[in-house]
Amino acid sequence: MLRTIVISSLLIIAAIAAETGLQTGIGFSHLAQKYVLFEEDTLSASSEGRFFSEGEIGEQFGNHNLKGNGMLSIGTETFWSRLKGKWDWTGPQNLFLISELSADVREPYSEDATPGYWKGTGYLRVKKRWTEANGSAKLSFETKDYSGQSSYSYDYTLSKIKFDFGFPFFGEDELSLGYQFAFRYAPDTTEANYQRNNFYASWHRFSGGNYIRGDFEAERRNYNRGDLTGNHWRVYIDIAPMIALGKKFTLAPEFTAEGYRYDMATAVYPNREWYSVTGGIEWSFSPFVHSGFGPKYSLSHAGSEVETDNFQELSLELTFDWLRYRKVWLDILLEPGIRFYDTEPSEDFGYYSNFAFVEVSAIGSYWIIPRMRIDSIVSYSPEWHDVEDDDITTLYLSINLEYEFLR
Repeated sequence: MLRTIVISSLLIIAAIAAETGLQTGIGFSHLAQKYVLFEEDTLSASSEGRFFSEGEIGEQFGNHNLKGNGMLSIGTETFWSRLKGKWDWTGPQNLFLISELSADVREPYSEDATPGYWKGTGYLRVKKRWTEANGSAKLSFETKDYSGQSSYSYDYTLSKIKFDFGFPFFGEDELSLGYQFAFRYAPDTTEANYQRNNFYASWHRFSGGNYIRGDFEAERRNYNRGDLTGNHWRVYIDIAPMIALGKKFTLAPEFTAEGYRYDMATAVYPNREWYSVTGGIEWSFSPFVHSGFGPKYSLSHAGSEVETDNFQELSLELTFDWLRYRKVWLDILLEPGIRFYDTEPSEDFGYYSNFAFVEVSAIGSYWIIPRMRIDSIVSYSPEWHDVEDDDITTLYLSINLEYEFLR
């Protein structure tokens, strides 16, 4: 309780001190989720009203730049606050130091709700630029302390150190190489402890109005379980060129591949691969409105360990984006398709029969008046199986209405 009071007081002080960055208002949010399986409906919904205030201040002292941000939300169901501070320093010969600390407190009033938590994060980053190259080192941490324990909410501390180096590869191309070591410690469940090594490579090339990006990541993860369970290698590749077809059209194909190899493969931890190829065309109606469409082919393979992960998928992606600052922001994805399994599933997995599907998702914000905004997130995913009784439908809806009476 004392920790909550102290952080809340700091947030209020930061908001009051932020003369031009203060935003205060009231809001209302509604969340609904629905899951339909075997003609059985599962529906959950919740609504909450709240008072919120957020402020930001900043000051520059020579080569030092300080910023502070505070947020306070007092709702009918949950209390939430956040305090963040950032410092950066510009030194001689293109040397930079950046540091940030933040603290979150979230606490529901009902004992039956998801446990609340205290979360702290921070990092220190050193950057150096040369004539044709750049490098950085970043040390960061994250710690989370829940007010209650469950199989999905446990206290932990995550520490990471990352190194990046970028330089030209061919002409004006840029090649970036990186390495990160991470260690997570959960005192109440050794099952969640792990060490992680990540290796990164990224290549960017511009040529006239054309562009190509290639990303590669390899990860080695070891769990502290006393055996090989869960230990694995993961490899991820993504290649995405952008080819101009005039002033309004752009060809945007993309290839993605991801694979897992476990030290001890089981039905719970199966070796598997995922491949996806998309052939898309993007169309710019105006500087604010963009659309895209293209066929997509996906392949999942897990061998004989998990037959239900062996399938092929054909779909058509349709996207629409509309962005005007403080007026409207809308991002829509529509993807109809069909999935074919390589083998007929066993009786234990009968609902893994071939099916047609539609993925619909939308994220949007609309400013009714300059001080009033409505935000919404919608996700709707029906599946129509060869066996009608296996049909599945999921629905997620989030609506948030805010009015700022002080800004």
